[in-house]
Amino acid sequence: MKRAKKPPRKSKPAARGEVKADSFISDGNAAPALPFFVVGLGASAGGLEALEIFFEAMPSDSGMAFVVIQHLSPDHKSMMPELLSRKTRMPVSQSKDGEKVAPNHVYLIPPKKCLTLFHGKLLLAEWNTENSPNLPVDAFFSSLAEDQSTRAIAIALSGTGSDGTRGIRAIKEAGGLVMIQDEGAKFSGMPHSAIATGLADYILPASDMPDVLLKFIRHPLLAKPGELHPPDNTIQKIAALIRTRTGIDVSGYKQSTVLRRLERRMGISQIEKMGNYLEYLRQSPREVSALVNDVLISVTKFFRDRHAFKALREEIIPDIFAFASQEKSIRVWVPACATGEEAYSIAILMQEHARTLEEEYEIKIFATDVNQEAIRFASGGIYPASITADVSIDLLARYFTKEENGYRIRRHIRDQVVFARQNVLKDPPFTRVDLVSCRNLLIYLQVELQRKVLSILQFALRPGGYLFLGTSETPGDQQDTLQPVNLKGRILQKRGDSALAGPEMAQVAQMSAPVREALALAPINAERGNQLEDKVWNAIYARLITEFAPTCFVLNKKNEILYSFGEPKKFITLRAGRANLNLLKLASRDLSLGLSTAIRRARKQNEAVRYRGLKIERDHKKRLVSLKVEPLPADGGDSPLLLVFLEETKKRGHEQAKEDFDPSDPSTKRISDLEEDLQRTHENLETATQLQAKSGEELQATNEELIAANEELQSSNEELESINEELATLNSEYERKNDELLVANNDLDNFLRTAQIGTIFVDEKLHIRKFTPVAAQEINLMPQDTGRALTDLAHPLIDTLSREVRRVLTSGEAVEKTVETRPGIWYLLRISPYRREGATDQGIVVTFVNVSALKRGQPDFLGRVERKKKQTPQ
Repeated sequence: MKRAKKPPRKSKPAARGEVKADSFISDGNAAPALPFFVVGLGASAGGLEALEIFFEAMPSDSGMAFVVIQHLSPDHKSMMPELLSRKTRMPVSQSKDGEKVAPNHVYLIPPKKCLTLFHGKLLLAEWNTENSPNLPVDAFFSSLAEDQSTRAIAIALSGTGSDGTRGIRAIKEAGGLVMIQDEGAKFSGMPHSAIATGLADYILPASDMPDVLLKFIRHPLLAKPGELHPPDNTIQKIAALIRTRTGIDVSGYKQSTVLRRLERRMGISQIEKMGNYLEYLRQSPREVSALVNDVLISVTKFFRDRHAFKALREEIIPDIFAFASQEKSIRVWVPACATGEEAYSIAILMQEHARTLEEEYEIKIFATDVNQEAIRFASGGIYPASITADVSIDLLARYFTKEENGYRIRRHIRDQVVFARQNVLKDPPFTRVDLVSCRNLLIYLQVELQRKVLSILQFALRPGGYLFLGTSETPGDQQDTLQPVNLKGRILQKRGDSALAGPEMAQVAQMSAPVREALALAPINAERGNQLEDKVWNAIYARLITEFAPTCFVLNKKNEILYSFGEPKKFITLRAGRANLNLLKLASRDLSLGLSTAIRRARKQNEAVRYRGLKIERDHKKRLVSLKVEPLPADGGDSPLLLVFLEETKKRGHEQAKEDFDPSDPSTKRISDLEEDLQRTHENLETATQLQAKSGEELQATNEELIAANEELQSSNEELESINEELATLNSEYERKNDELLVANNDLDNFLRTAQIGTIFVDEKLHIRKFTPVAAQEINLMPQDTGRALTDLAHPLIDTLSREVRRVLTSGEAVEKTVETRPGIWYLLRISPYRREGATDQGIVVTFVNVSALKRGQPDFLGRVERKKKQTPQ
């Protein structure tokens, strides 16, 4: 029997029959939730448009903090801060490691980072894509749920894949809010995967989300949680209504849990008074179902609490198989199985261990839950692609089939699990169970119900069976009957001499006839005799058998020797070669012929067969042997064992009894020949079987190679999907940026066209790069002049332009002057250096305005300009 590696921590003992309340409370070291809601927005391909619509409709003083998680390309700079800043007045910035979240602020995940929330601070880490797929939305949602509990809000927007589905389950379990974009999403993969969980509180267009969200957080019961103090009869009426509609009794759940769920549902329904909500429940069956789902919290995942399942795999399951080595049958019960992940996890671990054994075992797992919807989902055996974060690649390849909407449990695992609706508090339990896995149910029940459930689970176990609890649960007052095996994993073992006592015993025993029958067949500890006395008697029996009893062999149905008594060396000889305990092969040929005939008759007639006067040759002497073969009596009339007695007798002349065996009889020789043929056929069959086994091993090796290749292809496919999402996000940003650049270019073209300013762009070699319509009109430029040297043009202004352009290129300083090209034609000329950000090449921008009319209207204006320039020191 396995023991815990280290003793439990010492604590104040609970009184007899008392369950310590704090034994069922999770770790309280977490920081308190922030005084405001934190909203996580998960988006992928097509998510930019949804995010812009959302923040455009969200006021800047909502009092919430927003964290945007996207699949970003690690090789390109994200333009998301710049793009979102144009849609909201809230500050938008990329998250910094250790930054504390503040209300009315938008935080963005940086590229190549994993973002989580811990004690209200944003933590950044490098994403390790070698060991797990890139699921940043799941990672943040899970940390948000753990850190902020009921003040966590998860929003799933447009995107591909199933990232976010696993995190939504964590948000729901923590009591947070879940919103999902409806069919208007540009890419529906991520929203559809989230909707398939059945955990969405709202399914809305992105434009409607802000208004609904503001109404929810400003609900009086959510703005000041814990203020709901309804009369007891109201709670009882709601519990009675739920029991009438669904058959589920929630009155035994902790009142604090029920009140928190009521507050949440009233906030979602926008109802402030409990009486009005009760009336709403009476009118809305859908709301009753939603409230029940919130109270039951049917949320779980594969291999939840990895250290606990590691202990189960390494310590408990091998012991269960060792105990079942005789009957080859294993029974497991998973009450409160929710959507089935835990039941399938145990089935996979059982199958993994069975693969290492040569013999086949019948494994049956009974998974039950009071929630019919959860049972229906579990029976389907289809789970989203996000389970890749919990299930290793090799287990996915062996026990799941990839489908369009996720992964489906393979048939041979699905057949091992029987799903059924059951109320563990009312319906009869299963019996003679090797393992009961009841995790995270007790923490939601009142103390009396905790005690009742533990008694039922302990009754269901066989002596030596194991109980697998959640990491925040303890056995309470069942510690006398359940001993810890792994404290950290909360795995306990039923003591072999334990039994139910008290009112729980009477209650369980009265549940059903099958239970009473199982209880009547329970093993009872018999009084053990004195071991020393047993050893003495065993020695005496062995001596008497050796001295006075004939030689005897006990054979199984394969004629193999199980036990021998007397002097077996007188009749059998161990031959060289591979060891073989078949009596017919160990005996000499003349004795083997009579043995085979007697054994065949004894098995066929199921009665003793005697032969006297068998002649055998031993030590070069003829001897007579008496033979008796007798079926060994056993319960149930089945006699697979035989007793073979051999005794050497004296010669009796020619006298021969009726039952004597005559080896010279033709029929006997024929039988002997047939038996030899049968033996050769049997040996050939064994050889063929060995060859088949060898071929099977080779096929198994080939299959494993194919599995490995499939895993590599699957990993490559996941990487390609992730890269595709990143490229889609980047493409959305570039499309939006291109649209903005197009608008800006149009604005610039219209400005240059309407400003009546001639502009020419030339490079450092004085080649024309671009010019405006006004410049074309003044200098008579044509489209084909682009790329020509400025000095090639024929115009009175060109000489001055060429000279001044070279001056600016040399000095790098701008020039502004008036130039008279022809009598009465004046231009205000500006020549400035042209530089691009991040580039080393230079050019010149030439602008000129015809100021002839101004010159004629104010003759001294240009003169004043020239004199002012001359007075200004260079």
